[in-house]
Amino acid sequence: AMLAAHVGEGRRGNAVVKRGEPEEVLIATSDDYDLLLVGNRDREGLARIVLGAVAGMIVRRAQCDVLSIPTATVGDPTPQPAQRR
Repeated sequence: AMLAAHVGEGRRGNAVVKRGEPEEVLIATSDDYDLLLVGNRDREGLARIVLGAVAGMIVRRAQCDVLSIPTATVGDPTPQPAQRR
């Protein structure tokens, strides 16, 4: 459903599991695929610089198109503190 929402109905995809550092594995195998979907979490401060760099590196170095999807688009699994009224 997420793929259809971003690239259109009628597209097919598959999931592949590989071992290694995510950015290196994705970059090394990117010429085997037409499109990579990469989750991108909204972070702040140093975490944004360090962890946001992974998705950025994949976008810059992959040999195929890359669709970077913010996790807010598909639901953020991080628990949020309750807000006071």
